[in-house]
Amino acid sequence: MEQYNKDKMLLFLIRHAQSEAPKNHWQTPDSNLGRLGKQQAKILSQRSRFSQLDKIFASEWERSKKTAEILSDNLKVETETLDYIHEREQLPEMYGAARDSQISREYVAEYYANYENLDWKFKNKEESTREVLARTKKLSSFLSKNYKSKRILVVSHDVFIRCFISMIMLGDNYSDKTMARAISSLTINHTGISLLIHSSQKRSWKVNYINDYSHFKLQRKNDN
Repeated sequence: MEQYNKDKMLLFLIRHAQSEAPKNHWQTPDSNLGRLGKQQAKILSQRSRFSQLDKIFASEWERSKKTAEILSDNLKVETETLDYIHEREQLPEMYGAARDSQISREYVAEYYANYENLDWKFKNKEESTREVLARTKKLSSFLSKNYKSKRILVVSHDVFIRCFISMIMLGDNYSDKTMARAISSLTINHTGISLLIHSSQKRSWKVNYINDYSHFKLQRKNDN
């Protein structure tokens, strides 16, 4: 179990479990968990590091809420949704689109051509990375102000988590290129656990570890 004192808040930042959306289509805000995702969330709830949680937060998007619900039911910990920790908002036409469709090919080409531009928006109608970063700062401020000395679990999404961790590591003094490269260098698997520790005395965050999904090894072992 992670050691901490009354000055420190432990934040377990977790990507939701796998959704039922076909891999060859883009997910939507309403994409729910599939059978595998529900199993992943149940296994995640059995990790001993979560035995003394004070609160669980989830985004309002369905796959995050359902993951948090399974954790809450198994851990007997209160869950609350936050309307600003969801995934980066995409062009509405992208949701549910086949990944080999014309609009998907256009999106992917433009994304890789502009990934170092934090203000880029596909067809200028979606959320930029800079706007996601602003949401991560809101979460940081909310937690550090209201949950000192607590153990908190937040169920969120891939891009939001990568932006949050990058924001913690780089602070406010960064070039757009440095931030973009930091975000793109991270990998967050479904139910991957990252632990961040906030010191109220120093008013600063530290990254303890990123994307621990060793519980999948236990799952494979149990399945064999």
